[in-house]
Amino acid sequence: MSILDLLLILAYGYLCFRMGWAFRELTAKKEVERMFNSMEEENESGEDIVRIYFEKEQGFLFAYNYDTDEFIAQGKDKDSLLTAMVKRFPKTKFIVEKEKLEGLS
Repeated sequence: MSILDLLLILAYGYLCFRMGWAFRELTAKKEVERMFNSMEEENESGEDIVRIYFEKEQGFLFAYNYDTDEFIAQGKDKDSLLTAMVKRFPKTKFIVEKEKLEGLS
């Protein structure tokens, strides 16, 4: 195997990697657009959609708006927090990352 063969193999591998990466990026962008369009279609009922995150402190759970850090509600457990959120914002859908939800116990 000559040095030219090795260079051709490396160039071919790099080209395949770049093409695969570009395809992955394109696919990810399309999936994000599809998700946002889906959220907008679901939101035609007039409900607000708010991304939230949680903090656990001194035995209480606190919910905050992910984008503005605005306080949403608090509760001693998941159920009381959910009740407080629905009571305070009855026509709002809340979105939270699944990994963040699993951390709440």
